[in-house]
Amino acid sequence: MSVRRLWPVLLLVPLGVVAGHQAAYAVVHTHTAGGTPEYPHGHLGLLTALALPLAVAGARWLALRTNRDLILPALATLAGAQVLAFVGMETIERLTVGGDVAGLTRSPLLWVGVTVQIGTALVVGLTLRGAGRAATVLLRRATTVMASIPPAVPAPPPPGQHPPRPLAVTSWLLQRGPPRLLGP
Repeated sequence: MSVRRLWPVLLLVPLGVVAGHQAAYAVVHTHTAGGTPEYPHGHLGLLTALALPLAVAGARWLALRTNRDLILPALATLAGAQVLAFVGMETIERLTVGGDVAGLTRSPLLWVGVTVQIGTALVVGLTLRGAGRAATVLLRRATTVMASIPPAVPAPPPPGQHPPRPLAVTSWLLQRGPPRLLGP
């Protein structure tokens, strides 16, 4: 699968990383009694503000995908990119406070965070896929119902009046018919 076809999935990565980061820290802090050192997280607010518009664009693309064979590469791309971004973020956070980067591999925070990032990617991807399928079904139902409505019959003219004569262009347009915007 080419990156050209999956690049919009990468728009979901920043928001997924922030959500997974917060969840990983919540899990680690509830299972350890203050044993996890605090690292600066001032960048998360800015990252969230930048990630929201990107995530909306990526979510729209992923929800509108109708090709079933694209969902697995999209989920794998999303999960892999989120894991790489999370590991990079944790490394930078440790470097900024002078922490031991080699100790990061022994940290439960890293491994819980990697697991949570994969889970977050799967939840986001499958939720958007389900939303896209539901929207497709609703749109098809709406267009089917609208297509089955019979055309309106014009009211007869009042007695004693002749209907106006249509222009030549009007008769041509009536023969041609309206444009089919939502046709199959």
